[in-house]
Amino acid sequence: MAFFSMNLKNWLLWNIQNAGHCDVGDIDWHTLFFYFMLVVMEKGGWVKLNTDGALPSYRPEASIGGVFRDADVNWLCGFSLWVGNDTIFKVEARVVLQGLQIAWENGYRKLELVERPIANRGS
Repeated sequence: MAFFSMNLKNWLLWNIQNAGHCDVGDIDWHTLFFYFMLVVMEKGGWVKLNTDGALPSYRPEASIGGVFRDADVNWLCGFSLWVGNDTIFKVEARVVLQGLQIAWENGYRKLELVERPIANRGS
């Protein structure tokens, strides 16, 4: 059976039964593969939060927003709001804080935060 055409079950069994050469110091292949699989399998239950903010040069108010998605990239919820005129740092901090509050309220305890930096006004 060709390695790249195996279904998941056969691929897992093949990797468990066939110790490959691994150049990671004193760690043997079985230990490394087991750890890798724990990390991959642990992805379940994670929620990703993508955030962004805007400080337009044509208006004095900044806006922030974010979207929550599950491990299968399905939309869970989102938010957007005006936060007034402030420094880039405070707007960045506000979007993270708002996202964390919404995550907590929705029971999202395994959260990956991806923040997009805000460009300076007039950029």
